[in-house]
Amino acid sequence: MSTNQKYSILVKTGSIEYAGTSAMVYIKLYGENGDTERIHLNNKDKDDFENDNSDGFTITAENIGAITDIEMCHDNKPKRSGWFLDFVIVVDLETKKTYKADFNCWLRDSDLSKKVTVNSMNAVCL
Repeated sequence: MSTNQKYSILVKTGSIEYAGTSAMVYIKLYGENGDTERIHLNNKDKDDFENDNSDGFTITAENIGAITDIEMCHDNKPKRSGWFLDFVIVVDLETKKTYKADFNCWLRDSDLSKKVTVNSMNAVCL
């Protein structure tokens, strides 16, 4: 029987023109013991995913073991909600292990989802 795990998520939107989005953004984590459902990332009192911003979230999901890949996607609503995603950092709050996925790409139109293999790190300095 699997247990729930808490993860800290940092999402960095790119700094190029029109990089931000108003779309609903989701994350899915893949690990050595399975994967999570898509989880909506939203800070209710904040305008997330704006140009050159870093947004932090804490999520609870199934314990999937060491993270191997991170998938990010959005719903493209309103239309033309392209988003330039720079990178995502995930910290397993139990093991303190840190994972980074460098996206450095647009998620827009027919390419609304991107899955990237992570680099495992001991510490991150931003």
